[in-house]
Amino acid sequence: MLSKGARPAPIQPHSAPMTSWNRITLALYASLLLSGIGLARVPHGDVHRAILALTKKIARGPASASLHLRRGQLHGIHKDWAKAERDYRRALDLEPSMLVARRALAGTFLRAGRPAEAEREVRRFLAACPGDADGWALLARTLTELGRHPGALQAWTRSTTGDGERRADLWLERTRALANLDATAALRDLDAATAQMGHPIVLELEALTLERQLRRFSEALTRVRHLTERARRKTAWRLLEAEVLEQAGRTAEARAVFLEVDRQARSELTRRRHIPKDWVTRTTNGLRRTAETAGGTH
Repeated sequence: MLSKGARPAPIQPHSAPMTSWNRITLALYASLLLSGIGLARVPHGDVHRAILALTKKIARGPASASLHLRRGQLHGIHKDWAKAERDYRRALDLEPSMLVARRALAGTFLRAGRPAEAEREVRRFLAACPGDADGWALLARTLTELGRHPGALQAWTRSTTGDGERRADLWLERTRALANLDATAALRDLDAATAQMGHPIVLELEALTLERQLRRFSEALTRVRHLTERARRKTAWRLLEAEVLEQAGRTAEARAVFLEVDRQARSELTRRRHIPKDWVTRTTNGLRRTAETAGGTH
C-alpha cells in the first residue's frame, strides 16, 4: 500500500439555515435527482402512465409544487428536457424555497447539454444549501463539461469532505476526475478515504486499477491478496492476482495461479455452481498468453 500522504485541505462549508420542509424534501428526493436512480429502472410504459396520472392530478388541483417536481423527474427519464424544465420552473414558482427543484433544474440543464445554465442554477442552489454533497458533485460535473478542471476538482473536494456521511460513489467520481490530472495524488487521497470508510470494495478496486496504471505492482499484489483473504469466494480475486502478476512480467507465477483458478472453476462447475462467463474467458486467455511466454519469465 502507499504511505499516507497529505490530503488537500478541505474547504469547510458554511452553515445555512434550512426549513424543516426543505430538510424533509431533500431527504425524500436526493436519491432520485440527477442520476435518476430508482426511477431509471421503471419500464418505459410505466413512466408514461405515471406521467399521465400526475398530469390528471395537476389538472384537478390544487396547485402542487411536489407534483410538478415528480412529473419533471419522469420527463427527465424520457429525456424530454423542455418539459422537465417547465415542470421544475413551475415547482419553483409555486414554492420558491423548494431547493430540490432548483438542483433538479440544474441537473436537467447539464444532461441537456447546457452547462453554462446548469452552473448558474447549481450555484444558486449551493448558495442556499452549501453543505449538500450532491450539489457540489453536480457543480463538479458541470465545470468538467465546461473544461474548468481545477474548479471541478475543488468542487469534488467539497462534495467528499463535508460534515455529512462519506459516500463511496462520490469518492469514485472524484478519484477518476483527479486521476486525469494526477494519478499519484488520486491514489494517495483514495487510500486515505478508503481506510476511513472501512475499505469498501468498490474503492479498493479503483485503487487497484490506479496501482496497475502506475505500474506499482508490488502494492497492487499486496492489495489484491488482502482482498482475497477477506473474500468468502476467492476464485475471482485469485484470477485478478494472476492478471496483476502477468502484467508485472512474473509470467510463470501468473500461469500457476491461472491454472489454480481453472481447476477451481472446473470444480465449482461439477458442483453446479454458477461461474461467470467472464471468468472462463479471462482464465482461458491468460493460460494461452502465459503458455506462449512462460519459458522466458523470471
